[in-house]
Amino acid sequence: MVGQPNVRFHLRGQDYEYNFESMRQRNLNSSKEREIRPPQSMAAPPKPILPLGYMTVIRVPQGAGKTMEIQDPNTPGQKITVALPPGASPGKHMAVPLPGKGEDVQAIMDKQRSGWPAAAKALAGAGGVGGR
Repeated sequence: MVGQPNVRFHLRGQDYEYNFESMRQRNLNSSKEREIRPPQSMAAPPKPILPLGYMTVIRVPQGAGKTMEIQDPNTPGQKITVALPPGASPGKHMAVPLPGKGEDVQAIMDKQRSGWPAAAKALAGAGGVGGR
């Protein structure tokens, strides 16, 4: 849960849209809708923690340092360096913003940092999501 009011994704040949304000899931191919409920014991953050756009969820690997590399799903064969926050423990999930097709990784970093509080910006330093 990253705080956006809705999300679209593709799974097993189907396109879906989830609206977290009306708590509805819609299959964009068939237009079928159904009610959804929030995960137990979870609440949306007061404001979005990621900028609008593409994202993925990664699992922090065992023995990870300050950064890790992931495949860029929008640019096959290219990798993205992701800065791991202090205290990111192995096995935990983390949402990572991704550049869209033709979008620069630096633009994503700037967009995300513009919404961060000053302390988070200082911790990120030159990290964040970096291109390769």
